[in-house]
Amino acid sequence: MECTSANLNNAQTFKVSNKFRILYFGSLSAHKGFDIFLEIMKELEGSEVSNHMEFIIAGSGLLEVELIKLMKFYDNIIFLSPSDSDKKRIMHDSDLFVYPSRYDNFPFTVAEAQIAGLPVLGSDVISTANIVINGETGFTLDIYKLQSFIEKIKYYYYMWSKDKAKYLQMRLDIFNASKRLCKENVLPLYLAMIDEFIKK
Repeated sequence: MECTSANLNNAQTFKVSNKFRILYFGSLSAHKGFDIFLEIMKELEGSEVSNHMEFIIAGSGLLEVELIKLMKFYDNIIFLSPSDSDKKRIMHDSDLFVYPSRYDNFPFTVAEAQIAGLPVLGSDVISTANIVINGETGFTLDIYKLQSFIEKIKYYYYMWSKDKAKYLQMRLDIFNASKRLCKENVLPLYLAMIDEFIKK
């Protein structure tokens, strides 16, 4: 991941819209946990906060058909095909990145989300757990405990809705913490992840 002066300049320009934007960016497949993301959406759509949320989904895959079905019932789902997707801009303009992947060699999108200053809710697989700092840049959660994702989404939503200054400062702090994920620093993280995997 490149950490350029352009990234640094963008750090001060986080903006808050009138909707809390939850982003999924990746393959629309069970492998990447998109089926879990769909269940999270369904759960939230029936909650008291759904009118204040938008779900931004960028990607393609076999589960696209399930997403299309869901979009017939809810008008707060925005689906972007990869050709429409400017990853940096989409991440920068979102408010929370949710990525409940079942397996990843190295989840580059999770790293990129943090470089964009996004808090991350990811699965507790080794690869994600090695690059998300729990309680600081996001949380890694058990994908089989859906309610834990719902609770953390609401945690970030209430921070966003009730204390904008705190929310924006958190994003800046995440951006600053993400410098450890710049290209020159990733190799040690990746080697540590491999070593932990071998030990298991």
